[in-house]
Amino acid sequence: MSVVFGEPPMPVRPEDWVFHLDPEVAGVFFGFGEFAHYDPWLYARPNPMHDRMMPWPEHPAGQVRMNVNAQGCREDHELSDPPRDLRVLVAGDSHTFGVCDDTEVLTQRLEDELAARREGRSIEVLNSAAGGYSFVNYLGTWFRFREFRPQVFVVVAFAGNDFAELLGLSLHFTGYPFPHEESGRGLLRDAAFKRKPAIMGQGLNSIEIARQWPEERENTVRDAVYLCREMQRCARNGGAKLVVAFLPTPFLLKWPDGKLPGDEVIEGFELQPEDFQREADQCASFLAGVRAAGIEVVDLTPTFAAEPVPPYWLHDLHLSTRGHELVAEALLPVVERLLPR
Repeated sequence: MSVVFGEPPMPVRPEDWVFHLDPEVAGVFFGFGEFAHYDPWLYARPNPMHDRMMPWPEHPAGQVRMNVNAQGCREDHELSDPPRDLRVLVAGDSHTFGVCDDTEVLTQRLEDELAARREGRSIEVLNSAAGGYSFVNYLGTWFRFREFRPQVFVVVAFAGNDFAELLGLSLHFTGYPFPHEESGRGLLRDAAFKRKPAIMGQGLNSIEIARQWPEERENTVRDAVYLCREMQRCARNGGAKLVVAFLPTPFLLKWPDGKLPGDEVIEGFELQPEDFQREADQCASFLAGVRAAGIEVVDLTPTFAAEPVPPYWLHDLHLSTRGHELVAEALLPVVERLLPR
């Protein structure tokens, strides 16, 4: 993407954006219906939701309460008018959107802690995340919510699927054909998705793609870094500071008894240690590229690795309540430092 697009003009209308998709094309990449609808900046935006209780056996309460406001944000309130004194915009995917109660989501935890440290100042940490989002969506988040005028823009990237989900959009926007697939491998991957959709979607699909198309792994890292540079450029233009928080894939963490989730899928794909090392190298390359661009990085990998059990729900490998707590704790000193006094 960097070779193709360089530094495109700042768009005023979504139709002028180099990464714009019309509803028909956006529908190829994102699902609409009960839970989401088309958005010209984000491609898909969550539908409003009020006090939905979703059963979740791993949660201590056995269920989680979820709200989405009229702007499609994971909030139990609408945006304040006039806006609050201190404003943090947070982009991310389903991990950041959160499979936990509204009060337990990392953005609400961060907002509560910042409010306690900035008495007398009103504050909003806006959760604009949604399932299926990746780096192009994160850039679109800036344009969708720039009138919110955030002073800090936090992008929470998830190693388990953000690179894999960027691949299709990268090929679409650059016009390159989809790479050749090894005979029978696609059928194997489709079957694995049907049996273990969470296991595949939260990490193993990315590892399999990197194994099959190593050159595309390098291209998606290149494009992800480019898009982070664009986010930085846009944030600076809007008077904000960018922070990239990085969530590691669950499949590079140590699990109790040394048994990774989805071991039967790993065996079915005949994945080897070098395949997991390739994933680790991809993450390291991305982080090095983002840091080289002068972007502030909060890498959660060592924090998560220090936990006795990785902070992901075993049921579907989304961040657990402990995971949200850890991310909020790691972001707090960085965001507090970057916000105006």
